[in-house]
Amino acid sequence: MEQKSIQFTNLDDLVQTEKSALFKIELDLNMNNMNAQQLNDLQSQLQQCTELQSLIIKNQYFNLEDNQLKVLIENLPKFKNLNSLKLFIQGNKITDEGADQIGLALSNCQQLKTVYLQLENNQISNNGVKSILSALNNCSLIESLELLISLNQINGEALEEMSLWKNCNSLTYLKLNAYSNQICEKGVISMATGIGKCTLLTSLVLSIFENRFGEEGASALGQCLSKLKNLTSLILYIDANNIGDKGISDLCIGLSSCIQLQNLKLSIYNNNITDEGYLKVDQCLSSLPKLSQLECFFSGSEKLLKSRELLNCRNIRVLFLCLYYCDDEKNKKEHIKNARKIKRLVELKSN
Repeated sequence: MEQKSIQFTNLDDLVQTEKSALFKIELDLNMNNMNAQQLNDLQSQLQQCTELQSLIIKNQYFNLEDNQLKVLIENLPKFKNLNSLKLFIQGNKITDEGADQIGLALSNCQQLKTVYLQLENNQISNNGVKSILSALNNCSLIESLELLISLNQINGEALEEMSLWKNCNSLTYLKLNAYSNQICEKGVISMATGIGKCTLLTSLVLSIFENRFGEEGASALGQCLSKLKNLTSLILYIDANNIGDKGISDLCIGLSSCIQLQNLKLSIYNNNITDEGYLKVDQCLSSLPKLSQLECFFSGSEKLLKSRELLNCRNIRVLFLCLYYCDDEKNKKEHIKNARKIKRLVELKSN
C-alpha cells in the first residue's frame, strides 16, 4: 500500500481519507474553533492512523486550553512508529497542566527522533517546563530538538532539570528559545551543564536574551561550549543581560575551543561590556580556523570587530552586520566602514 503525506485543515477531510496508509499528517487547526465533540471525533480518527510516523499539529493564537490540548495529544504513545512530532501551539492558554500532558505523552514516545515544541507566549511556569524537560530526558533517540518557551512565566528554576540530562547521545541539533523570561544565574548554569553533555551537537541555537543572568551564567556557557568539539554552526543571542567583561572573557575561552565552527551569529550588546571585553571577542573570532560566515548585532558604538586581530583575520569571508537596533546613523556608518577593512572579507551585508 502506498504511504501518504497529507495536510488537513478540517475534520471532514480526515474522515474521508484512508487512514491506514497515512504516515505523515499535518493538522492545521488555525481556522477551526472545534467544540468538545469535534475534538473527540478528531482523536478517534487519528487513532485509526496506525502507520503514523510524523505528526504536525498547528493551533496558534486560538485560545487553546489545557483540556483541549489533552484530547489532541493523549493518544500519541499509541503510535508505535511515531518518530517526528511538531506542536505549534504558541499564543494560547496553555498552563502547567497542559505542559504536564505534553511531558506525559513525550515520556511514552520512545521512538522519537525529531521534536519541535513551539510553546511561546502561553501561561506555563517552572513546573510545566520541568515536566517537559524531564520527559525529554527519557527520549534517548532524539536527534533534533527545538524547544521554544519564551514569553512564559519561568525563571532559573525551570531549567534545573536540564542539569540531569544523560540520554542525549544522539542529539546533533538543539534550539532553545527562552528569551524575555526571568532566568538567572542558576538557571543558565543548569542549562549549560545539560547542553555540555550533548557532545555530538553540530548545530546549536541559544536565544536567551532579556533575562537576568550575569558573569557566572556566561562563564558556565563558556564551559559548555568548550565541550562541544563538533559544533559547525552556532547562534548565540544573549543580549540585554549583565555578563560584563569577566563573563564575555570566560565565554570566549570556551568558544575558542570550537575549532570546527563555520557559521556564527552573535548578539551580545547591552551587557555592560567595555572595549576590553570586545577585544577578547575579536581575538576569539579571529582564532577560529574554520569560521567563514559571521553575523553580529549592534545597538550603539560597540568596539566589536574593530581590533587589529580581527581586521587581519584570515578566515572570515562573509560578514553580516545587523544594525536594526542601532539608532544613530553615525554609528551605523562607522560599523560598516570598519568592517570593510577586514582584509580577507569577500562579502559584506548590513541592514
